[in-house]
Amino acid sequence: MFNKKLLAGSVLAAMSGAAVATPSFDFTPETYSSQGAASLVDITVVDIEVTSGAEYSDDDLIVVDFNVALAGSYTPPSTLAYYATCDDTGAGDPDATDNGGVLTLGLLSDDAAAGSMTYRVTDVDYTEAGDCTVGSDSSVGALLSLTDIDVDAQEAIAAGSITASYSATLPNGTTVIDGGSIAIEDGTDVVLANFADQYADATGNTLLSGVIDVTTDAPRSDFATDTTTASGSITLSDQTTDLSADAVTNGITLVLEGDFSFLADDSTVAGLTNGAFTVDADFGTAGAQTGIEATTVTATSLTWVLGDTTTAMDETPATIDINFDNSVNIAAGSTSTDGAAMEAGEFTYDLTVSYDDAGTDGADNGSAAGTVALTSGGNMGEFTLNGSETTISNYPLSSAVTQFVWVTNTGTQDGGIYATAIGGTGAQTMASCYVADSASGEVIRITDELNACLADADMTAGRAEITVTVNAASSSIGVYAGYKHNADADRLNLTQ
Repeated sequence: MFNKKLLAGSVLAAMSGAAVATPSFDFTPETYSSQGAASLVDITVVDIEVTSGAEYSDDDLIVVDFNVALAGSYTPPSTLAYYATCDDTGAGDPDATDNGGVLTLGLLSDDAAAGSMTYRVTDVDYTEAGDCTVGSDSSVGALLSLTDIDVDAQEAIAAGSITASYSATLPNGTTVIDGGSIAIEDGTDVVLANFADQYADATGNTLLSGVIDVTTDAPRSDFATDTTTASGSITLSDQTTDLSADAVTNGITLVLEGDFSFLADDSTVAGLTNGAFTVDADFGTAGAQTGIEATTVTATSLTWVLGDTTTAMDETPATIDINFDNSVNIAAGSTSTDGAAMEAGEFTYDLTVSYDDAGTDGADNGSAAGTVALTSGGNMGEFTLNGSETTISNYPLSSAVTQFVWVTNTGTQDGGIYATAIGGTGAQTMASCYVADSASGEVIRITDELNACLADADMTAGRAEITVTVNAASSSIGVYAGYKHNADADRLNLTQ
């Protein structure tokens, strides 16, 4: 025996297929902090308003399907309602109070793991309600509100977004109506929720910059602009106000890399300390903190750990200002009034933000600590010299060869000769030292002094990359380097 409704519906679908309008959807998508949402258990999907494009009748099926599982604690509502429109002028959108009738949907089944809910039309009643006096007697244009649906947050994070589809069929579950399976999209909004990084090292950094002056009475103690200071800044971005379940910043680790071998130990306490480089940053509740010295100082890096139990940070600073003053770069106990001779070179930086996420519920309950590395090896400027710098590459460190290094000064200014080197065998080592003085109008051989500098740094085998710096105008300085094999007569140049 044929089911008359199925037969009639199939005929209607076949006759009108392409002419039947599809449903439309209205929602406001939500963006979550990738860092803050890390511990969330559930996410409540934004409200979705569905506008029907077809005529529904008893026993028709409607399936709402998400790309992620429903939350384990979520129970789909046993009934939903489509509210039919009114033909009254000014009646407005139909709702539970004012409508041209109600199509009641009863929960038929749900599959939490698959993120699916299936409803059946259990009753169609076009009796007007409230201010509606002239109903449309049709489900076309009727409104259905899908609210407070919870999905599995960890699945959503893994998927990168939350999407859904809506499909309707006749009772047989195969003959489609209302456009069939339709992605729930609202114009350009194709996802209900997504995730975005809360933190960014934004553009607009101010780079450290300075030309080290070699012409003064205390060469390389200040810059050519007759100042001992330089400054830079790092610009940060925190999208707290634009994201849901945002993280709370509790610290920042900044590592500035460069040649800091010239920094003096300005304290008698154990370990190297130096206050020539400091940073300023706004910690939030604790306010602006200035003149913060590096937590760790080495010859190649300075590290600041901002935010601790003494001065807590609860907000991301808009900028981190890096300040340098060579006038305070004086060793403890020294009677000198001039800062130590500066080294030229490039600076890079690494930046990591520490935070507490929004917890398991988005309200900080059960929050967990996390970190995100924003920048590695970012450009932070350079110090240059107005003197002479020469690089000697592949300088051989061996008793089987004899090296030759000469400095020629054709100018009228005397200048100290300094060398920095990296090399050796196995783990690379660093050397930095004063070598000799270059007198005006003279040629000086510095091979023995240079080799002694390298030997003091345990660089006695392998090869080295050496930078020879002379505190005199570069136009008047020439550096020659070469070597010969002791057992042979050949001689090789190391400089051009």
